Amino acid sequence: MNIKLNKKVEEFLVSDSFVNYVIEPTTSLIEVWEKFFKNNPDQIPYADEAKRILLGEEDFIPMPAFEALAIKMRIFEECNISVMN
Repeated sequence: MNIKLNKKVEEFLVSDSFVNYVIEPTTSLIEVWEKFFKNNPDQIPYADEAKRILLGEEDFIPMPAFEALAIKMRIFEECNISVMN
């Protein structure tokens, strides 16, 4: 299955800062992104879509679980995020 993402969603998905904010939030990242969204409310829908992708909400992208996992692992690898809890 080949899914075309909105370019703005892709920009959030390749942002190390945003991915860390979603996956491993820190106080400073939360402050940075809350300020960003306060100043750029038009970006919230794109960020929300990216967040759903990162968190693997199954009902958001209709694809087999193995494809969703492969995408998630590629994102983690690109952003150098540990998948160990």
